[in-house]
Amino acid sequence: MGRLGWLLGLAAAGLLGGSLVYVQGRETEVRTAPVVQADMTSYIELTGRVRAKREQTVFVPVSGRIGSLSVQVGDRVVQGQRLADLDTREAQNRTLELEAQLGQLDAERAQLQAVPPPEEIGGLEEAVRQADIRSQAALRALNKARNRYDSGEAGREEVIAKEDEWRLAESQLSSARSALLLKQKGPSAEELALNGTKRLEVERQIAALEETVRSGVLEAPIGGTVIRRPAADGQYLPAGGELLTVADLTGVEIAARVKETLMKDIRLGQEAVLRLDALGGGKLAARIVRIDPVATAEQGQDTAAYVNVYLEPAAAAAGLVPGYRVDVDMLDRQAAGALQVPYDALYQDAEGKSFVWRVEGGRAVRVPVLIGMKDEQAFEIREGLHPGESVILNPPAGLEEHQRVRPVAEQGGE
Repeated sequence: MGRLGWLLGLAAAGLLGGSLVYVQGRETEVRTAPVVQADMTSYIELTGRVRAKREQTVFVPVSGRIGSLSVQVGDRVVQGQRLADLDTREAQNRTLELEAQLGQLDAERAQLQAVPPPEEIGGLEEAVRQADIRSQAALRALNKARNRYDSGEAGREEVIAKEDEWRLAESQLSSARSALLLKQKGPSAEELALNGTKRLEVERQIAALEETVRSGVLEAPIGGTVIRRPAADGQYLPAGGELLTVADLTGVEIAARVKETLMKDIRLGQEAVLRLDALGGGKLAARIVRIDPVATAEQGQDTAAYVNVYLEPAAAAAGLVPGYRVDVDMLDRQAAGALQVPYDALYQDAEGKSFVWRVEGGRAVRVPVLIGMKDEQAFEIREGLHPGESVILNPPAGLEEHQRVRPVAEQGGE
């Protein structure tokens, strides 16, 4: 290396050293927080609705007009209490129609089982004898026409006509024999069974309609409070139409929808915390008591399926009114003595690897960390830090390795 190259190298080293001294000499004020070690709990955040554990809707059993409804939404009722009268004239008219059908079926069965009188059998036998005579005569006429055709005395048309007459006579003879045989045999087992099946079905329909007529007075199926009443006085409702819904408000539960990707972390008996504005911001313990066996897909762009889970509060709360929205924090995981740093201390690089800025001897040092669970305020640190160390919160832009820093306030410190 020549003298000039040696001088340039010395100059470059001087510039680099000066830059390093400048970076290390620059001091920046930062906020810090200590790495703490404490028990940690993570939650799955859900939203639910308060609902009555026991409710039942009253449907009208047959189409008809509703008489005077004796209750309004909010009224308390007892089981068996009269709610409304149903006009059952349609059911009564249908019952009369079915009773007429039943009479027809009885008449058909009697006709099937009736023993024909001797004179009727005799008449049928005489019909068979006369049909046989006509058939024999038609056959003789046919044979005669064929002989005449063979001798050239008759044309083909005469033979065809005699064949048609003979076939008609044979058909009449077959029908007469079948009629006689049917009367002699009586009804078949299949005919009697079919008649009996039809009769049983008509009787079943009549019994159901008679019960409807008897139950024209609609009663409360359970004791509780009327929470919904879509029907109005004098309104005509089709069979199966909704009259009202009664709920027992002494016991409530929380229904929450859980996305399919989270169901692996959900189980019966799992504990949760309920947060409700109506409770004044207070919290209430709960646990999962029931999980729907099937999932349902939401409408719209999100094609994920959801499962309904039901939670039971650990204690009664006046603020849990059916229909209210509730925030549900489902207990997910717990760790004893976990190292923790605040959210504002954790960052990721371009490769997605987590790191923090730790304060060492008044300087910022970038430290890669392995994170675990998280709660409402902090991340668990599984590798990279130790209790009592200080980490920088919201580090300023441009913070560099080994840059001098001066903590101005420590979150969680004294």
